[in-house]
Amino acid sequence: MSKPLIVIEGDSWERLPNFGAKSLPIVGGTGYDLGRGLEDLGYPVENIAYWGDTIAEIWRIKDYRRALRDTGAKHFLLGGGGNDLLGEGRLQTFLRLYEKGRKTEDYFKPGFYKALDDVMDTYKLILHDVYDRPEFRDVTVIVHGYDYAKPMKLGWIGEPMAMQGIDEYHPKLQDALVKYMIDHFNERLADLRRYWPKLVHVDFRGMVKGRWHDELHPRKEAFVDLALHLSQSI
Repeated sequence: MSKPLIVIEGDSWERLPNFGAKSLPIVGGTGYDLGRGLEDLGYPVENIAYWGDTIAEIWRIKDYRRALRDTGAKHFLLGGGGNDLLGEGRLQTFLRLYEKGRKTEDYFKPGFYKALDDVMDTYKLILHDVYDRPEFRDVTVIVHGYDYAKPMKLGWIGEPMAMQGIDEYHPKLQDALVKYMIDHFNERLADLRRYWPKLVHVDFRGMVKGRWHDELHPRKEAFVDLALHLSQSI
C-alpha cells in the first residue's frame, strides 16, 4: 500500500542545507532533517520548508496554500517557532541576571511569554487559514515541538545565557531553563487541539537523548528516530 503524500512547511528541523557532517556547528550541518527522514521511510513529500524561517514568515508568505492545492495532499506537517524565540540572541532579553537561589520560572521576564503568545497566535492564524477553507477540509495538520536542547557556547542558547551570568558553571540551571521553555512550547501547541480536534501534536521531548549536533539540531541518527516517531501519527 502506497504511503500518503505530505506537504512539509517549517524551519531547519524540516529542512536543512546539506553542508555535511564536518560543517561548523553554527550552520546546523547534520546533512539530515525530518523531511529526509520521512522520505527514507517511503513517504512522498513536497518540502517547502526553509532553514531559518520563522512561523511569522511562514504566515506572511503562505506558500503552503499553493503546495496543498497543487499536490492535493491530505497531510500537512507544520513546524516552526524556534527561530521566532531564539533568533538573533533574543533569549538574553527574556532572562534575568543570575542570582543564587532564584527559581527557574523566576528567571523569565514577561517578554518570553509575550513572544510565545505571538508564536501561538500565528499558529492559530495558519490553522484558521487551512481549516476554514472548504478545499482543505480533509487535510490533517501535524505540528510538533522541539526536544530539550543542550546549551553550548553558541549564539542561540549558551551565549545568551552566559551574557546573563548563567554560564557553563551552572549546567543544571541551564538545562532547567531549556526544559521550562520547551515544556511551555509543547504544552501550548498541544492546547491548540481544543480548537481543532483534528490537529495532531507530535511530542519529541526526551527522544534525542543527547544526540545533538549543535544547540538546535539533532544528529542524523536522532532525526531518524524522530521521523519514525512522527510517521506513527500519519
